[in-house]
Amino acid sequence: MSNETTNKNFTVFILALLPLLLHLMRNISVFYFAIQGLLLLSVFSICRKSANITTAQIIGGILFFWWYAVIMSFFYSDLYGDPLIGIARLTFIVPYIALFFIIRRNQKESLYIWKVLVLFVAIAALTIPYQMIFGGIEWFAEPGERAGILRYSSLAGSLTSFGGIVGAALFVSFILFKGIAKFLLAIIFIVCAVLSLQKAAIGGVLVAFALLYWIGRLRFSISFITGILLFVVVIFTVLEVDESTRDFSLLFLSGAFGFADQQGMTDVTIKQSMIDRFTELPLESLNFFGLSSVIHGVGVFGGSGGLGYADYPMMHNLIGETFIIFGIPCSIVIISFLLKYFVLSLSICRRTANNDKVAIIAGSVFISTLTVGIFSGSLFYQPVIGAFFWFSLSELVRYKMKNQRYSIKTKSLRGVMNV
Repeated sequence: MSNETTNKNFTVFILALLPLLLHLMRNISVFYFAIQGLLLLSVFSICRKSANITTAQIIGGILFFWWYAVIMSFFYSDLYGDPLIGIARLTFIVPYIALFFIIRRNQKESLYIWKVLVLFVAIAALTIPYQMIFGGIEWFAEPGERAGILRYSSLAGSLTSFGGIVGAALFVSFILFKGIAKFLLAIIFIVCAVLSLQKAAIGGVLVAFALLYWIGRLRFSISFITGILLFVVVIFTVLEVDESTRDFSLLFLSGAFGFADQQGMTDVTIKQSMIDRFTELPLESLNFFGLSSVIHGVGVFGGSGGLGYADYPMMHNLIGETFIIFGIPCSIVIISFLLKYFVLSLSICRRTANNDKVAIIAGSVFISTLTVGIFSGSLFYQPVIGAFFWFSLSELVRYKMKNQRYSIKTKSLRGVMNV
């Protein structure tokens, strides 16, 4: 395949990716689906022969699990209602998963995709302070409320969606951008993570900094720590000046550290929230769906609010969510697969001398999204979170295949030399 043809295919792929990121535009007009369908048909028509045996097996496995969830959804429709809403949300990302694994790209093009994803998250992040100043955007997801304070969603989707990606976007921005661009992006992500009042967002930022420190891209010098502390002090000083924003700062401190004001404005701390997601919330879901639901799964209804069933209890826990959607046999296979690539990602990040930016980004984003996803859920099917997760996984698969080919060639060469 010529470079000209490859570049053409890649351009079409980028265009096809935009409807995934801008999925909220389906709330504006039905023409969104027509444009999305045309772009997907175009890119599949020119990339249909690009799959190899390994990628075809992975795509086939993903489709099997998705179809199993769909079948179980219809099986439980008499008990829990219309499954079509959840099925539409669950399958929305499937064509894009296939494209991530199929599309041919070089390292430069892979890094370009990461830049597109980071810049989109930056734009999505800025829609949070925009709504705080000018009011909510009606075609966005409904805002939430915590202790009387409105928490606005973003262009990325629901509150959980932004929390699941901001840390990964922050990490990638440190690797791919330099100078003032890196500084501005870091400020946008950190400030908007605080403004979102999302514990997942704060957790994601902390995971990003930990990964950057681990791979040697961040040094916690005295000047760096002093700068961060001054920045935090300035932000909260500004919030304290105005009475309308004072409650916001108190609520954030309450959620992070358990502080409370004289009126008793409190929130569950990050530590307690993490404990609840593996104790209280799973028990609520099990009491609602029944213990047998874990054995064979209940399909899309197990995704609760993430798949359009807001009245059903939500685990906010990827492991429990996986079991209750897909059942024990499928979940064991899925979790084993994730653990395999989590270990590979740790191995890539541990090799600090590795200058392969694509591999380092893919491994770190996989770790970040999976770590945050364990405490939030919606990792497999939320469009923007899924874009980060599935693209990172596809890059890890490519990395593994490339190393296997190199290992085979090396062994063959050694065999020839020993003859």
